[in-house]
Amino acid sequence: MRLQKEVAIVTGAGQGIGREIALRLGQEGAQVVVADIDVAGAEATVARIRDAGGPAAWAVPTDVADERQVIALVQAAVARHQRLDILVNNAGIMGPVKNLEDITLAEWTGTFAVNLAGMFLCCKYVLPTMKQQTCGSIVNIASVTGKRPLPQRTPYAAAKMGVIGLTRSLAAEVGPWQIRVNAVL
Repeated sequence: MRLQKEVAIVTGAGQGIGREIALRLGQEGAQVVVADIDVAGAEATVARIRDAGGPAAWAVPTDVADERQVIALVQAAVARHQRLDILVNNAGIMGPVKNLEDITLAEWTGTFAVNLAGMFLCCKYVLPTMKQQTCGSIVNIASVTGKRPLPQRTPYAAAKMGVIGLTRSLAAEVGPWQIRVNAVL
């Protein structure tokens, strides 16, 4: 139980990679805040963490593209646990699969709103608590698509490339507070 007494927020934890990350953090003893736009999926993840013997996990319905919801998520986590040790920015969408000239501005901005702006918002609002604690860990889920081309997936690739840049710049910015920022591709 390497993460006993640590508090983790995992976005997009209602299914897939996010669910597995949340389960693993719970197995390691972290108290996991399961954030997802899919409330039923988030509740199912919480149940699986509890069934696996993890400590108190709870779901917070969150659309990471909505600043008010991100603020509420972070405030709820800090109010309940008085600390915040880990943020896993996993929430993401595939976006449109078509040629660039066929992509609408709404599809482009929608992909960026979740895949990049959502990470920015989550980082922005967890940082004051982590800085006050002088410790923390932020893990941004990027993609190898941010490093190599993927035809008909331009918004996704561009957003994931942005995640890599966000991660590198933020790591340099918050390192003096002993906050680690890493990306997983």
